[in-house]
Amino acid sequence: MIVCGYGYAVAAPIDSVSKIRTLVRQIDSERHYITRTLENDEFMGGTDNGSSLTGYYKDGRLVKIAEWVGLSHCILTTEFYLDGGKPIFVYLQERSFPYLVPGDSFDYDHPEIVLEARYYFRKGKLIRKNSKGAGACSAGEFDVADLLKSFQRDSQLLKKRK
Repeated sequence: MIVCGYGYAVAAPIDSVSKIRTLVRQIDSERHYITRTLENDEFMGGTDNGSSLTGYYKDGRLVKIAEWVGLSHCILTTEFYLDGGKPIFVYLQERSFPYLVPGDSFDYDHPEIVLEARYYFRKGKLIRKNSKGAGACSAGEFDVADLLKSFQRDSQLLKKRK
């Protein structure tokens, strides 16, 4: 079966995606996490508009990682949702600051979403990807291998902080 969304299609069993969505909703609805946050220099070595990396722990297990990177012209947000310590879902969003010709500056008060992507994983393999738009912070397309490397880096940084 082929599942389509946002103009990109990857074969995926519907029940797997449905189960992942249910787990993601459960993770997002929980309000009693222990969090660990790394700020700008501890995480990215410093960006011009800051960055943070937050790990969400439930019963001693890491269940979510939220990465926020602010650059002069855009903001990149990546959220990794975990089950058994492995990513099951990644949500990525890029917001760009419109450039104002009169004034020769960016409009920091009105960022626009230029890219949204959702990646679904089962047993470490991508089973579905939905993406819409083109990135301003990045080249516009995120390689799954690079996302998984980011997850590994982020989880290792959070472990060191524990």
